[in-house]
Amino acid sequence: MTMSTPIVLFPTDLSGEVGDAFAQALRIALGMKGALEILHITTDDATPNWAAQPTVRETLVRWKVLPDDATVDAFHALGLQVKVNGRRAESPVDGVLAELAAVPADLVVMATHARHGLERVTQGSVSEAIARKSGRTTLFAPIGASSLVVPADGRVQLQHVLIPMDAGGVAPQAIAGLERLASAVGVERLHVHLLFVGKREELPDTALGQTERWSWSTEVRESNDLAAAINDAAVANSCDLIVMVTHGHDSLGDALFGSTTERVLRYAKVPVLSIPVG
Repeated sequence: MTMSTPIVLFPTDLSGEVGDAFAQALRIALGMKGALEILHITTDDATPNWAAQPTVRETLVRWKVLPDDATVDAFHALGLQVKVNGRRAESPVDGVLAELAAVPADLVVMATHARHGLERVTQGSVSEAIARKSGRTTLFAPIGASSLVVPADGRVQLQHVLIPMDAGGVAPQAIAGLERLASAVGVERLHVHLLFVGKREELPDTALGQTERWSWSTEVRESNDLAAAINDAAVANSCDLIVMVTHGHDSLGDALFGSTTERVLRYAKVPVLSIPVG
């Protein structure tokens, strides 16, 4: 991998539940003409069983990106690099963070379980911890939720996107991150739903203007539960993706209950793109 090659890191637990996340990671890396690193962390001496993990070649043949009899040269012509890596660590979080320190990925794509309540307290969330501690842009793919990419044929499902905003308006990092993702999966036309949770008289300036590629709408909701309002708006507007900027944990409440992004993720019905700021 050269320094200019975009890198997508896909940590996998090798379960049969990660197919949607894998499809999204592969489709993004393919569109970037970048490198896809498939990473599995082991915490003991057991031999990993890779049988449940979809293979890149089989997936690209199924998507008709490659013919059945594709040669190595045909694969290289795609501009996609693939690395399958195993790492031993004390915990999955430690292992992924160590790998990110060695190979700083541009994007991490992770499947995540919607854990909340007592289950979250007792088991925690590996994906949330990795995103929070790494400070990397992360695409969360909730297991059982809709997917940006159909695993069966590689079709991209990205038309409507929700971006929450605060009193400061729309974070430019959210727009930039969405532009990079949309470009990677080959989507030009989008409708972006801007959501402000608060009083209408406090609505910040949202004059982003219409473009040939993207259109915009603004919604105001009053709610005492910011995360619930975001998820409700995503469902009501048939959104395919939620894009959020995050400052990590910056208060005692965040440390106890999670950041707004983490709370959104626990109930999200669509993928969540988390972009760290600061």
